[in-house]
Amino acid sequence: MKFIKLILLFTIILSCQNNKIDLDRENFELTYPSYLSLDESGEEGTIFYLYDNKENDIFTANFNLVSIKKKSMTFLELTQQIEKETKNYGRLISSEEMRVVGQNFFRIVMETEENNVVLKSIQHFYPKGESIYILTFLSEKNYFDKHYNKIDEVMMSFRLK
Repeated sequence: MKFIKLILLFTIILSCQNNKIDLDRENFELTYPSYLSLDESGEEGTIFYLYDNKENDIFTANFNLVSIKKKSMTFLELTQQIEKETKNYGRLISSEEMRVVGQNFFRIVMETEENNVVLKSIQHFYPKGESIYILTFLSEKNYFDKHYNKIDEVMMSFRLK
């Protein structure tokens, strides 16, 4: 009986492991689930692209990071410009300034429609010098709503160095 209990306990412990990967690069770090595939080819100007290659949706849900050069601006100017530009692309659901572990960023959640598919995205904007790092998650709306907690966990794990 003790042996069976020990095996059961061991099985429970193994099933609770989170199977996460730490992506640690020169300028940033991020933790993501091991079932996602990583692409660092730089295609379409991305620094990285994370996606689930087993997903069978019309649109492949993905995380990506880009960096753009912008003239130096205050955090307030940046947030106002982002909100204004976002309204041209879709429906802005929420926008807020956030601070996590001493790092300020601006977060927006929005919906757009592409080829009759409703997409939902969350973006974090991190100003650093004359660059803005933009971390994005984009998926079909239903996928986003169903997996929000996992998505947010990945988004909140991002740190600029």
